[in-house]
Amino acid sequence: MRPNTPHAVFTLEHSVFEGGHFYATSTIRDTLYGLIHCFVAERYISNTSHGASRFLLRQMLAFYHTALVKGEVERDERAWAHVPNLETMDGLKELMTVCYLGILMNVLDFETYSYPGQEPGAALTPKQAQRHMLHDYNAMSLLNRLACMRARGLALDLLEWVACNYELRLSAEIFENTHTVFATGMNRLCVSLMLYKQLAEMQSIEGAPNCTLEAIGRQLQGILPDDHYLQVGIDHAIVEVFTSDQYDSSDESMSLDIDLDETWSVHRLDPPAKHSGE
Repeated sequence: MRPNTPHAVFTLEHSVFEGGHFYATSTIRDTLYGLIHCFVAERYISNTSHGASRFLLRQMLAFYHTALVKGEVERDERAWAHVPNLETMDGLKELMTVCYLGILMNVLDFETYSYPGQEPGAALTPKQAQRHMLHDYNAMSLLNRLACMRARGLALDLLEWVACNYELRLSAEIFENTHTVFATGMNRLCVSLMLYKQLAEMQSIEGAPNCTLEAIGRQLQGILPDDHYLQVGIDHAIVEVFTSDQYDSSDESMSLDIDLDETWSVHRLDPPAKHSGE
């Protein structure tokens, strides 16, 4: 069954089930959408969250970085079949999706929005609230936070490597700056995430414990240095959601297919631009 698929289990008698999950490159965009659905509306659409699965996503990201940037996976190896084909638009969008997940790993972690030991909905003392807001002191373990930082670094390096090795075209004569495409996709994703959370709060639908729209905005503001091109796009998304009335939550889509449709093509640069490395 594909990710992000509504489903239910019905039995004729009392039963005990055992199941499992796996991630596939070809369906990773649906995985992203499903993770965001569970993050925003967990108690409404799911009976459990799978925090441990984030480890698998980080491993996927590390594998792509090892294969593409470090070049340590040969094309004739069986493992190469799992590497996105970057000479196709689908392959590029799959890699972009994994990188976006790596960059937002901390933002989409449920423990980010709770103080250590805080129960869902429980109020914090003024001192605890100050530490939580000003210093981002939360329920994530040090190991998990370091893992998120590592994933973010690998994702950024992967995107930079792609920008140095590939170009996007609308036609033989029209080229698009790859960084602009990456920033546009991140902007759309962040706008969609916040509008979805805004809509959920209006309908009293609960997601990650103690998470609010304002808290998501704070997390998004601190992902990257202020002058990083992706952070500029993220900050623009925050401003759009909090100060603009031009967006309709019911119409906004987080799909990359809107900005990168079938009119686009991807081409390898020969020679590639210099990539400074991780």
